[in-house]
Amino acid sequence: MLQRVRSILQYGTISAILFIFEVLLVGYLLDGFWRGNNVWHNVILGLIALNLALLTVLGFQVIAHQQRNRHAPSEAELEAWTEHWLGLIWDANGEPRLNGVHAARVDAATDALLRLRERLRGEDSYKAAQWYDRSGLLERDLNIIWHGNKDERLIALDNLARARHPASLHALERLYKDADPETKRLALLALARVCARLKRPREQLVQRFYQKLIDPSLSRGMIERALVLLERNASPVLEALLEPMPVPHAHVQSALHALGHVRALELLDLCTYWLRDPNLSIRCAAARAMYQLGVVPLAAETPLRSMLHEENFAARAQAVLALSCLDRQFVNQVLLRCLGDSHWWVRHNSAVALSKRGKAGVALLERAALHHSDGFARDTARQQLIELGIGMPDAVLT
Repeated sequence: MLQRVRSILQYGTISAILFIFEVLLVGYLLDGFWRGNNVWHNVILGLIALNLALLTVLGFQVIAHQQRNRHAPSEAELEAWTEHWLGLIWDANGEPRLNGVHAARVDAATDALLRLRERLRGEDSYKAAQWYDRSGLLERDLNIIWHGNKDERLIALDNLARARHPASLHALERLYKDADPETKRLALLALARVCARLKRPREQLVQRFYQKLIDPSLSRGMIERALVLLERNASPVLEALLEPMPVPHAHVQSALHALGHVRALELLDLCTYWLRDPNLSIRCAAARAMYQLGVVPLAAETPLRSMLHEENFAARAQAVLALSCLDRQFVNQVLLRCLGDSHWWVRHNSAVALSKRGKAGVALLERAALHHSDGFARDTARQQLIELGIGMPDAVLT
């Protein structure tokens, strides 16, 4: 920090001198202009003043770039710290070399260790988290989130999220109540990452996240991100959020989007329940979740087929994909018919769905490319065949 202030003051002094000199030059030029002095003399002085002004602006850009990158660790430094941490992970008797190290170098050491935490698997990843605690880096970041400036707090918060250490749970819970909206959102995401790998009773997970995720100040995207970051531990929270209710809350759509990402197959019945909701957006989210899960129960067939007749193209597009997961004879014919839909997305999804239904689906695409009555349907089928790398039928090429 002192070096940063010193460099800014040093350059500020130089800039002030250049600025004063520029002002004097401009004043001299104006005086010469009114006195009728030599024109070329004034032009030369003007060019000098312009160059000094450009040097001043360029200097400010250089100093800003230096301040942004002054403490950015080099690849060589990160590699050195990575080798150091790997040695400690594989030899528990070692000690980290952090005493007396400059704060910027400690940041590099932290980054290298947390990269290992994310890349390693199993016991080695767990040991990396242990060294984050034993080396004092965990305590350092916990101290920064309470006493550092905003930028330092956000960096420390990101470190806690990457480390996923259980000891940070209490601090993250408190930080979620912070008045700053950005800090609050990042604390929620960090909390989700920490809880993703913990073995906790279902009741504790629901208690910890349910009230937070139904907070009206959170966007649907933020709710979905937090649920996805919970990974395998998202299931009990999703079950609580998707509990049948007369009037669905805004979080239901986000929960349905996340359900497909975390592949919570045990919640398929709840997905089917919301497929019958009057809200079209929720029905679309439920259909999308079923497609992502790759499983559509027979009870969902009727509501999905009814969605094919919706005026909203998004409903038809999602229904086409979901129906393609059904192992029923009628599905191929439905997809072939939807290939002639008025909207591009429905036609595209129908072609993609047919291409994933084995030889029979590809054969229908080839037939559609040749004989479909709708020109757009023929073009869509041909494009999908090209993307599959399948040779076009001769009749198409002629």
